[in-house]
Amino acid sequence: MEHKTKILETAKEMFMRFGTRSITMEDIARELVMSKKTLYQYFKDKDEMVLLVTAQELEQDKAEIQAIQEASVDAIDEILRISQTVAESFKNMNPTLLHDIKKYHTAAWQAFIDYKNQFIRRSIIDNLTRGIDEGYYRADLNIDLLAIMRLEQVEMGFDVKLFPPDKFTLVDIQLAFLDHFVRGLLTNKGFEKLESYRIPYQNDFLPINKV
Repeated sequence: MEHKTKILETAKEMFMRFGTRSITMEDIARELVMSKKTLYQYFKDKDEMVLLVTAQELEQDKAEIQAIQEASVDAIDEILRISQTVAESFKNMNPTLLHDIKKYHTAAWQAFIDYKNQFIRRSIIDNLTRGIDEGYYRADLNIDLLAIMRLEQVEMGFDVKLFPPDKFTLVDIQLAFLDHFVRGLLTNKGFEKLESYRIPYQNDFLPINKV
């Protein structure tokens, strides 16, 4: 089990850095200083490895978001905390990773889609509902529509044709989307609350500028 965990950790680092398409089982074995034969004792193929790495990442992401939801004091605080987590997650991620998984790893992609359409969608809906109840978000928001829009924004940010990596970083793209999304939700009370977080979140990645 210890060997399998180490292999997955190494594979994750390589996939995050280079994407999955350009990494072979031989590359992973070489990085681990082990034979391919040993590697295949633990994993049937690279596709299985990508699925397990993806599943682990989604579980970790879910746990982090749930912890933020429990610890946050209001809906805006929740989004700001999530923006920090998003920035850290994307900081060292190759922008082609999601494209590679979508094109070459059907099971891993389906796991991502299920997670996005179930847990992430529910988290967005819960945050929107919470913000409306707190008076920070507009009461006239179409929650279901906005949840779908936000989900698609995240995925669109990985499109290297729309956002060439030599011009835009994943962090800049995703947080620009998030900033635009949040500002469209806020009431005057919400804008005041957002501004009040300027000092607590002065090192946050989400821009907090006066309107």
